[in-house]
Amino acid sequence: MSEMLVPVLTFLAPTFIIGVLGAWLTFRYLHPFLLEIGATPWNRRVTQQVLFAGVVNAEPQQLLKLRKLRVFYSGLIALVLLFAGMFLGFGAVVFFGILLSFNFLLSRPFEVTEANK
Repeated sequence: MSEMLVPVLTFLAPTFIIGVLGAWLTFRYLHPFLLEIGATPWNRRVTQQVLFAGVVNAEPQQLLKLRKLRVFYSGLIALVLLFAGMFLGFGAVVFFGILLSFNFLLSRPFEVTEANK
């Protein structure tokens, strides 16, 4: 059993750390920002619009917060792609990169006034 401990922890430890980091970023920074702009934080479509396409009609302070959030999540996505490249190979990185590019292409910006309608 001990000979399997190192490979299992090599795979599971980074996965767990990336998951905890993503949950921490979401609950500590993203959800308060979404509440600040008047959006529902549990709506996946709104989260996708905000992270991948940005917001329209927001205040300058909110745009600075959003820029920081997008940098944090870009770093998290880079960690996931690095992890996928190490364990699954270059093909997985290309596949996940294509999926991410579709998110950027198909998202439309979230209008701050939409939440108040």
